[in-house]
Amino acid sequence: MAVHVFVSPDLPAHWRRLDEFEGPGYRRVPVSVSSEAGEVSAYVYALVDDPGQTSRQSSL
Repeated sequence: MAVHVFVSPDLPAHWRRLDEFEGPGYRRVPVSVSSEAGEVSAYVYALVDDPGQTSRQSSL
């Protein structure tokens, strides 16, 4: 699947706000993305099967 990878050194300071924006129906999941530069660590927001499951990832 094609994706866009956004990079910012300030992103860690905004995880809480981004998680709140996505809401309890999504959770942040670490993934590995293949790019022309090689493998890149990233996050995606995945749909939560159980809306009661609201745990968030805080670091990669």
